[in-house]
Amino acid sequence: MILDATAGPRGIWFNKNHPSAVFIDVRKEVRPTVVADDKALPFRSGVFNCVVFDPPHDSHNPSSKSLMGKRYGKFTAQQIRDLISLGSREFHRVLRVGGFLLFKWNDRQFKLKEVLGLLDPRLDPLFGQRTASRMKHRSDTYWICLRRTA
Repeated sequence: MILDATAGPRGIWFNKNHPSAVFIDVRKEVRPTVVADDKALPFRSGVFNCVVFDPPHDSHNPSSKSLMGKRYGKFTAQQIRDLISLGSREFHRVLRVGGFLLFKWNDRQFKLKEVLGLLDPRLDPLFGQRTASRMKHRSDTYWICLRRTA
């Protein structure tokens, strides 16, 4: 089974209703399979083979009317850090030993090295790839594969 921990509009999925996936989000209006907070998952330990995590990358002013804020929600910088840190502990818990966390990150506001330091240290970073670069707001997007080792 696959857990999409930040499903939102399911933008990364070819099949937005894949039968092997459980889609969670804290916003019921995006119609997740399960309304849940990544920091306190309602699943047994060791249930998933894979967790996909595409957290918010940039904090938005709560009064902002930006498209990104409307589409993905509005978060402070501290809320993003907490989501990554506490969420990764929960992902470690619900992953089977040897399971994978597929982590997407855009470094516009927080550099990749800082964010990797927030992840649960029991998740071993195996490999990653820069998949996009933007020049308007200088940033790079990465996909990183981590594995639960114990």
